Amino acid sequence: MGTNRDWIAPLTGLAFVVLAIVAFAIGGEPPDVTEDPVEEVVDFYVDNDSAQMFSAGLAAIAGTLFVFFGGYLRKVLRDAEGPGGGFLSAVAFAGVIIFAVGLAIDSTISFALADLQAALAAGELDRSPRTRLVAAGLLAARDAPTARQ
Repeated sequence: MGTNRDWIAPLTGLAFVVLAIVAFAIGGEPPDVTEDPVEEVVDFYVDNDSAQMFSAGLAAIAGTLFVFFGGYLRKVLRDAEGPGGGFLSAVAFAGVIIFAVGLAIDSTISFALADLQAALAAGELDRSPRTRLVAAGLLAARDAPTARQ
């Protein structure tokens, strides 16, 4: 058998899609912070803290796989551009990196929200205004892009 493993890189794109779908299916749809009462939002993260953390981890792994697929895609595009090319493949790869960073930030915020709400529910953190401000900031950061629509 040959040692050609060029088929692995394209499969990272498929693995990304599968993991992203599973991550978003497990995470579910959080309540809308602009319409739902605060108690409902807090209850969602308290009741689903493990699912949110697992979903965030899967999404972060999916983002990493997407970067590897983007590297492969850049190689293919650069080869297709011919000599003197490379600009469009670099722009495409920059888009991949921006998307992966956004996914990583979203995963981090989701994980932090679930962890913070679980700690609040367990009584490990005080319910001081500072703690509530941190939770409100995390919620606002997570839902800011969707709230404008």
